[in-house]
Amino acid sequence: MPRVAAFWTLGAILLAFLFAASAPSPLYVVYQARWGFSAATLTTVFAVYALALLVVTPCLVATWALGGLYLSLGPSLAAGVLHIQSHLIGGLVIFALAGMGVVGSLALRDGAPRRVMVVGSVVLAAGAGVTLLALALTSTVLFFLGTAIAGFGFGAAFLGAFRTLSVLAEPGERAELFATVYVVNYLAFSLPAIAAGLAVSPLGLQRTATVYGVVVILFAVSAVLGLSARRPREASRTATATAPHAAPSRPHAG
Repeated sequence: MPRVAAFWTLGAILLAFLFAASAPSPLYVVYQARWGFSAATLTTVFAVYALALLVVTPCLVATWALGGLYLSLGPSLAAGVLHIQSHLIGGLVIFALAGMGVVGSLALRDGAPRRVMVVGSVVLAAGAGVTLLALALTSTVLFFLGTAIAGFGFGAAFLGAFRTLSVLAEPGERAELFATVYVVNYLAFSLPAIAAGLAVSPLGLQRTATVYGVVVILFAVSAVLGLSARRPREASRTATATAPHAAPSRPHAG
């Protein structure tokens, strides 16, 4: 089989398995019978999962698309834009991203999940911005600094998103939820990288990386704005629900 045909065949098979893994589980029918869930209750359960996934999707897309950017174009950018011909330096770009991702997840592991996700998204956007500036200035030091900052944000943002979703499911239901999460992750990781590879020839390496980086920044910023907008509404609803009700006034005797 030709190499191109083999690539697309394997990609189609992988996508089929990913979507199959995220399909609704037949165990929900068992849960419905065991606990007496009505159709409305079961629909509400799915709605909660879907809403939570939609809220964190921009964060998931930003983090994994960033990983796709560095793994697909990082070494090429080091060689073609920064004029570094050493393969070791190209590998260190990936190491810096992944290593700082570990540092970010460890440093913020005790924080509130949503706050960690917001902080991570902000740091990720800042790191991607520094990386784009480094490409414009052809600065190797700035490029590695931006990579390290973005890697820290990657680790923190994904940790916050994962922990935010994990509390929504019972232990027996988490496999299905996480399968759906990783469908989003792997699509965000692979599809933009493939598109970037196809765009390098007509647009050029640096311009492709710039467009890619701007899209990642937009997704990270949208994640921050979406989470920040939900917080005041949730706080307002909580305050309303917990506020003591005023005692009815008694009529005064004449």
